[in-house]
Amino acid sequence: SVGAWYYEALAGLAPDESEPGYRRILVRPQVVRDLRWASGSIQTPYGRAASSWRRTDEGLRLELEIPVGAEARVYVPALNLDDPVILESGKVIWREGAFRPEAAEGVHAGRREGRAIVLETGSGIYRLELRSGAGGEVGDSSQ
Repeated sequence: SVGAWYYEALAGLAPDESEPGYRRILVRPQVVRDLRWASGSIQTPYGRAASSWRRTDEGLRLELEIPVGAEARVYVPALNLDDPVILESGKVIWREGAFRPEAAEGVHAGRREGRAIVLETGSGIYRLELRSGAGGEVGDSSQ
């Protein structure tokens, strides 16, 4: 159906086939050229899961809601940014090609995979910002 395509493609919400029943939720937003934003939510056995993204002047803002009892694998598209930086709730968790676990409450791991940065999270609400780190310092309230 169109609704299923919308949730799975644009908002990026889908179950991980290796963890049946939405134990792990895959979040792989499709940031298509002319679209400025997308959002969607689904009911899982653990509760509501939601994903929304919006283009910004700096890059991309991605907000997630992962229900208690579930975890997520989040594919943050690096777009065409040089030296992408990711902040979670204002704290830098990815910079200079490396995950910064000390700043990332609820985010357990991060790695580069092709044209995305893949983050492993527990349940919770996450406010991710993607921007370029090239040409200047990115503000970081945790320094």
